[in-house]
Formats: sequence, C-alpha cells, structure tokens
Amino acid sequence: MDDSRALTLQAIAILRNPGRTPDRAALDTAIDLLRQALAGTPADSPDRAGGLANLSGALHQRFTAFGDPADLDACVDYGQAAGDAAKPGSDAYAISRTNLAASLRLRFDRRQDPADLERAIETGRDAVRATRDDDPRLAVRLANLANGLRTRAEETGDPRDIHESAELAADAYRRCPAGDPSRPAIASNVSMSRYARYRATGDLTDLEAAVAAGRECLALGPGPSVAAAIRLSNTALMLRDLGRHTGSTDRCAEAVTMAERAADLVERVGVEHPANRVSVRQTAGVARLEHFERTGDPADLDAASRWARAAVEAAATLGPSGPVVARAWHHLSNVLQARAEALGDTSGPDGVDAAVRAAETAVAAAHERYPERPALLTTLSAAHRLRYEEHGTAADLDHAVAHARTALRLAGDRIRSRRTALATLGVALQSRFESGAPDGDIAEAVTVLREAATTTSGRANLAAALLRAYTVRRERALLDESIATADRAVAESAAGDRWLPARLNTLAMALRERAERDGSRTDADAAVDRARQATAAAGPSAGQRRPALAGLAVALQTRYTVTAAASDLDDAIQAGWEVLAGLPADHPDRPRYLGNQGSALHERFTARGSAADLAAAVSCLRDAVDATPDNDRDVPGRLGNLSAALREAGDADGAASAARRAAGLVPAGDREAPRFEELLALALEHLGRLDEARRHFAAAITATAAEDRADRRSNQGGLFIRIFDRTGEAAHLDEAVAAAREAARIARPGDPRRLIYRSNLGVALMRRHGETADPADMAEAVANFREVVASTITPTAVRAAAGRGWTMLAADRADWADATTAARHGLELAARAADRGVARSDQERLLAPNQGFASLAAACALNAGDRAEAIELLEAGRAVLLARSLDLRTDLTALAVLNPTLAARLADLRAGLDTPPVSPITPPAV
Repeated sequence: MDDSRALTLQAIAILRNPGRTPDRAALDTAIDLLRQALAGTPADSPDRAGGLANLSGALHQRFTAFGDPADLDACVDYGQAAGDAAKPGSDAYAISRTNLAASLRLRFDRRQDPADLERAIETGRDAVRATRDDDPRLAVRLANLANGLRTRAEETGDPRDIHESAELAADAYRRCPAGDPSRPAIASNVSMSRYARYRATGDLTDLEAAVAAGRECLALGPGPSVAAAIRLSNTALMLRDLGRHTGSTDRCAEAVTMAERAADLVERVGVEHPANRVSVRQTAGVARLEHFERTGDPADLDAASRWARAAVEAAATLGPSGPVVARAWHHLSNVLQARAEALGDTSGPDGVDAAVRAAETAVAAAHERYPERPALLTTLSAAHRLRYEEHGTAADLDHAVAHARTALRLAGDRIRSRRTALATLGVALQSRFESGAPDGDIAEAVTVLREAATTTSGRANLAAALLRAYTVRRERALLDESIATADRAVAESAAGDRWLPARLNTLAMALRERAERDGSRTDADAAVDRARQATAAAGPSAGQRRPALAGLAVALQTRYTVTAAASDLDDAIQAGWEVLAGLPADHPDRPRYLGNQGSALHERFTARGSAADLAAAVSCLRDAVDATPDNDRDVPGRLGNLSAALREAGDADGAASAARRAAGLVPAGDREAPRFEELLALALEHLGRLDEARRHFAAAITATAAEDRADRRSNQGGLFIRIFDRTGEAAHLDEAVAAAREAARIARPGDPRRLIYRSNLGVALMRRHGETADPADMAEAVANFREVVASTITPTAVRAAAGRGWTMLAADRADWADATTAARHGLELAARAADRGVARSDQERLLAPNQGFASLAAACALNAGDRAEAIELLEAGRAVLLARSLDLRTDLTALAVLNPTLAARLADLRAGLDTPPVSPITPPAV
C-alpha cells in the first residue's frame, strides 16, 4: 500500500512539472508509475477510486500533448471506473464525474459521436448533484454542464437545452467571485449561452448580455493564446449581430477589427485542432460581409471572400463532412452570392455557379439531423435562384422552391429558422411566378411572406410580392398594403444599409403604380423622389445603381403622363440609355430595360412626332421581344408594345402579327387580353380589313373590366370615325358618338384623361354634325371643346385640336366673335404643341393640321369687324414655324436672361401635358 502511494507521488511530481515542451518519455514514465500503483491497490481500498482518477488524468494529459486516440479511450474508461469506485455523493465521486464529463466532451469534439455528448451531459449532472451548494467548485461544474447543453442544442435545436444552458451559465457566473481564476472562462460560457438563446429567440436582451459578458471575458482573460483568440472571435460574432440588429456601423467596424485580430492571433500561437482555425477565419469573413452590408465598400467583399476561402482551405484538413466543414462552405456560398448581387460579378471563379457548388457542398457535408440544415438549404435555394437570374434555366427555380420547402419543414417551430425559410420560399415562389409559372405561385408567396414579415427584410420582401400580386389581380387593397409595407421597411433601414436602394425602389414602383391608376400628382412626385433617393443611395456599383436608375426612369415617365412636364420624359429616356450602356447582351434584365426604353421613346414620338424617336422605339421594343425567353410572362406585353409602335411606323402587317401572337399567349380571361385584341383590331384597320377590326375591337370591349372600359370605348369611337371615312356609312358616326359619350360618362372622377374623352366626343359630334347639320350635335360639341381648351391638365396638342374644332363650328354658325376667340386659343396652343425639343421637320409635321387655320382665324376676325385682330392672327400663324426654327425673342426668352431657372420651369409647364394612354381624335383639317 505504501509502495502504491509512493509510486503515485512520483508520477504526480512528473505530471506537475511538464516543462515548456511536452516530454513524451516523462509522460510515459508517469503513466507507467500510476499503472503500477493501481495494480498494487486492492479492489476494496478507499484509495482505488483516486488511483483510477489519477491514471485517467495522466492519459488525458498525454492525449492532449500527442493526440493518440487510444489514450483518450483509455482516459474515458478509467474515468468511468473511478466514478464507479467512488462512494456516490462523496467529494471523490463529484471529482471523478467532473473529469469523466470533460473527457467525454473532448472525445465528442474529436469524433462527433452523439453518444459521447449524451454521456458527458448526464455525467456532468451527476457531478453537479454531488457538489455541495457552498462548494466553490460548483460554479465551474455548472458552467461545464451549461456548455454541454448548449452544444447539444446546436446539434438538435432543442429550445429546452438552450434555455437551461443560459440559466445554468448565469447561475455559475453569480457564484464565481471576482478575481477567481475561473471567472474568464465562466464569463465566456455565459456569453455563448446567452448568444445561443438570442439566436433561437431574437431577444435583444440576450444579445446585449452576451456582448457584455464577452467583453468582460476579454478583459479578464489570459494573454495571447488559442483561448483568447476564440473568445475574441466569439465576441466579434456577437458584435456583428448587435450591429445588424441596431443598425450600428460602429459595432460592425469593431466586429471586423476584433475578428481579424482573433484570426491573426491563431496564426501566431498555433492551434491544437483545425476547427479553431476554421472558426476564426469564418468569423472574420462574416464580420467583413456585415460591414459591407453597412458601407457598400467593395474592399469589404474582397476581404470577406479571402477569409471565406481561407476557412474552406482549413476545413479541408477535417475531411469531407462534419458541422465545421458544412459551416465553412455555407459561409463561402453566402459571400459569393453577396458579391454577385452587389457587384454584378456573376461569372468566373467567384460567380453564381461557384455559389451553387459551395452551397451543395455544405449540404452534403452535414448529417441529416444537423440543426442548422435548414440554413444550409435556404442558402442553396437562394444560390439556385440567383443562378436562374444569370442563366435563365427554369430548373434552377424549381430547385430553389424545393430546397426552401424542405428547409421550412425541417425548421419546425424554431422561430429564426422558420422565418428565414419562409422568406426564402416566398422570394423563390415570386421568382418562379415571374418566369411564367401559374398565378398560384405569387398567391402562395404573399401568404408565406406575410408570416415572415416580422423583420425589416421580411417586410421588404412582402412589399415586393404584394406589388407583383397587384399587377395580376389589380386589387387596390394589395397596392395600398404594398406601399404601407414598403414605406415601413424604408423607415426602418439604416442610412448605409446595402438593401436600402432596393427597398426605396420597391416603394417607388408601388407609388408609381398608384399614381398611374389614380392620376395622382402626389403619388407621382413621391415615386420620383423615392427613386432619386434609391439612385443616390446605390452609389457607383453597377449591381445596385442600374436597377435604381431603371426605377427612376419609369417613375419619371409615369409622372410625365400625370403632370405634363416634358423634361420628365426627356430625363426618363436619358436615364434609360444610361441603364442600357455597357449592359451585357445576355443580362437577364436587359429585355425589361429595353422594353421600358422603347415605351418611353414611343411616348415621346406620340407627343412630339419625332421620326427618330419612333425608329429608336421600334428597335428597342423589337430587341426586347427577341431577348425575352418564350415562356416569360412578359412576352405578351412586350409584343403588344411592339405592335403599337410598328403600326405607327407604317408596318401594319408586322403590327398585326405581333398583336395576334400576344393574344395567343394569354389565357381567356386574362386582364391583358383585351389590350391585345384592341391592338390587333387597329392593325387590321390599317390593312383595310374593317369587319375583322370591328369584331376584334368589340371582343376587346366585352372582355374589359368596368374600371378600365373608358379608355377602350373612347378609342373605339375613333375607330368608328375612321371606318366612316373609308365607307361613308353614316351609321358608323352614330356608333362613334355612342362610344365616345359612354367613355366620357363612365370616366372616374378626377381621372386626368376625362377631358381627352370629352375632346374625342366633341370630334365625333362634329363629324356627325357635318353629315346631318343637327344643331344639338353642334352645341354639344362646342361645349366639350370649350371645356377642353380651358383645361390646364389636358395635353397641349389635344387642347390645340379642340381649339380648331371650336373655331370651325363657331364659324359654321357665323358666330364670328366666338370663332375669333376660339381661333386665338387654337393658334396659341398650336405654337406650344410644336416643342422646340424636336427637329424642324417634326415640328412641321406636328403643325400640319393647322395648315390654313391662320387664314381661317383671320377671316373670322374680319367677319367680326376686327381688322387689327385679323392681321395679328394671320401673322401669328405664319410666324410659328419661324419662331420655332430661329428661337426668336419671346416673353420666355426675355425671362431667361433675367432668371434662367424660372424660365426653364415655365418652359417645362408650357410644354403641356403631352399624350396619355388614350388616343385623342383629331378634328378634320381646315
């Protein structure tokens, strides 16, 4: 017995003086001495439990130094035997259980066998139960148990383990006095446990407590060491989340500094296990990525990419699978996706294909029960969706939806995981809907995103889906909800948030839709303001600036239709060219940008008559159609726009072909179907196929929703007039009057197009009066023309035409004073309609309907007995083209000398409200 004790004392002396470098021979000697001591200790000796514990500890020390797995297995076996030999509830029992739990945890860390973790937790509970409440060692044992529970929660996601871990860690911290050498480690445990609970629940209180404990741990901790590096890295990760949660760029910057210090420290001091090197490198990349989200600095993305690849490189030494390997590849995919979205860098070694491969590797590396598997799958879903946007392969969207559904199923009731999976599924469904999938995808997207809309990003996603759903169902409630949701997401976004431009752009698009629907100047102005803010917030990065600038172009074009500011249309077209400049031919958004630009150019042609604008419009619209995949749901709309432009360019056959193809691509009952029927009717009319044109226009009217019918009925009136011009059948004029009268009657109150309908009604009545000489038609026509001329919100060209019609009718009834008044208005408006911004030949074409009008005006004045007025009107009419050509001095040019800014604003206003969606009908030439 005495010999056994002597041998034990010799071994302990060796073990307590290991030297700077582990001495294998010395450790071997100590273990041999302990084996001999144990062999000499009777089985029933009270010293046997201690002997077993000492041998277990020595084997643990040798494994730590040299890594022989057999030593670790023997350590666990002897530790188990030590506990079995000790008296339950005794101090020796508590010590042996504490040591065994540590050995089991070490073996779990190396081999990832869940059975070892389960045994470690239960053995740790035994140690805590066997420790007196006033024992100072209880704090460490509580902290160890908390650590085990937190690790198991990371594997299983069990919220009970997460909560118990946080509570036990807090209890350990309360029991550990200031100055105790264990306090730094216990503070670290508190920090990690509270952080784990924050990640599970999103409770900011837990996150703030985690950061505070992490800071204390760093202040109390040891000098340069692996433990110090890991604690630095952990605290950096928490600061990253605190910066994200609070919008603090300073916290994100501090996280970057701390994480990169940790990574550098690991390289200086070395690590026992590659997992530590993977962890600190990954955290450095995470911190850099979050800092980029706040600042938009591409240097952060470059650094994040380097750290992510370094983490993957370190993970390669751990084999092809395991949680550490999965997390490293997962992070790399996230970085590559952020890079592709922010910088437009979608090809090459850091492109979308690489992002998909990284996410697939992450999923393959994780076992089926890995609790973070939903996060891996949502990242894989996002990578497939991003690759679809680059390559347009529909299978990628199907994969995106499928992976997101699986992630949602696996997330269960875990709040954060479920929220992320819902958001990912919603966005994937919306993308698949955009690609031509059934309307059910957008309906489901709205449903799942409503559930996920508990954060700023969730609300932004919901706003975008609601807006898209509105374009399908045209329900005002969806549009209003989209605007309110987008407005809240913008208000909650920090000034430097990388997603702020996209959120502002969504809000601008929703406001633009409502402005277009209601003719609201307030919404139109707000849409342009938000779009300008989005462009300013986007910075120079093409990946962010291009969509923001495209949104601004569309918002400006919409405001032009509402307010008449010609400069808005010019600015929209200029922005559109900037969007297209340098855009790759295979860019997935190119068809949309081309379509928008073609529409703007066509609108400017309609307003000003520039042949160059029409040619450019046809070119853009044709390219948009050619670049759009056949199964894309936007193909019909783009074909319709092309049809309208081709018809005006004189290619009626091409217009009919495009319209027929568009009509064939939409199902019966689709809201856009009537538009394509109308376009086909107009093309057939140009081809002289009048019966077919009437039939298709009638079908368009029948299929048009009541709230949209005014436009179509007014346009149908114009068709009937043109058919009368071809056939001479008076019944067509009756149909024209009926159609135009109904359009004016059913127009919504406040609709800016209402007076265009009245002008068209005036023309129809005037034409019928010319055939029947019915004084009632004349009186009603004059009343309509007067109202249009007096309007300040109706396109100038429409007002000028109404002035001509009023003049001609007044002259017809020999009311020369009224005719002279009407002529004066008509000439003034005609001069404004031929804008200085177009070529002289185009101005001449715009003024062509006024040929002879100046002579008529002078004749009216002469008949009214006013020779001076007659001369003035005649000279005014003849001077219009000369003044336009030479830009002769006028009241406005005089003002430009004194106040250029005010002159520019007045010129903008004088340009008039050019052309809205409905087609004005021109009175007959003088």
